[in-house]
Amino acid sequence: MNARRKNGWWMGMGLLMLLLLFGSAAWADIYWEAIQETKGMTHQPDSTGTIKNYMTAKAFRIEHEEGITIMDFESKMIYQIDPASKTYHQVDMTRMGQPPSEMKGEKAEAAQKMMKGMMSTIQVTPTQEKKQIAGYDCQKYLVSMMMMQSEYWLSKAVPGYAEIKEIGKKMKSLFESNPMVQQMNIAGMMDKLDGFPVQTVMHMMNGTMTTTLKRIETKPLDPSLFKVPAGYTLSQEPSHPMPPSKKMKRP
Repeated sequence: MNARRKNGWWMGMGLLMLLLLFGSAAWADIYWEAIQETKGMTHQPDSTGTIKNYMTAKAFRIEHEEGITIMDFESKMIYQIDPASKTYHQVDMTRMGQPPSEMKGEKAEAAQKMMKGMMSTIQVTPTQEKKQIAGYDCQKYLVSMMMMQSEYWLSKAVPGYAEIKEIGKKMKSLFESNPMVQQMNIAGMMDKLDGFPVQTVMHMMNGTMTTTLKRIETKPLDPSLFKVPAGYTLSQEPSHPMPPSKKMKRP
């Protein structure tokens, strides 16, 4: 697995964990931007980029360097959109955490065993450390998983947090029929966290990936943001559910 694929895998799991973190309020559309900095990662140059996120009760969209990822909560599908080639991949959301469908037999069993073993190592440790980040009072949580150590700086004062909690509750229900995710007990771990991740610092691949909230607001979002653009072709090429997230591209 190359550096981009590894980075994409961690970003995918990170997004899943953050969505499962939230747990009741009125619906509202939310938009937020974050600055992501990567430093010292093996075989990957240092970089800084902006990530744009769009969330409604029905779907979630993230724009990043590799293109665009859309998660449709109703169809339970993930769409990876590549504006450069005007193609897209689709992934069954309920299969997140499971080996690719093209992986069979002993390889699939080994991949499942590795995933279960890795997720069983997750530990969440709240700390008493607090500081202000991006204008919000935050509390620090430490999250460890195998060889990766992360810092989560959480705040309940972020606009739209209540709405995101409710959307996350819906996301959590999507995985009730996914035995793999149930065995991982991700939701149980995330119940120990309470607050919007104003900043996350992931220590991985000998470097760090720091994502810091820039701005957030509740506002109506155009439903077309959560659809594959007309004229794009479905590609069958195996692809990871969540590509790396750094700089912006839009169709």
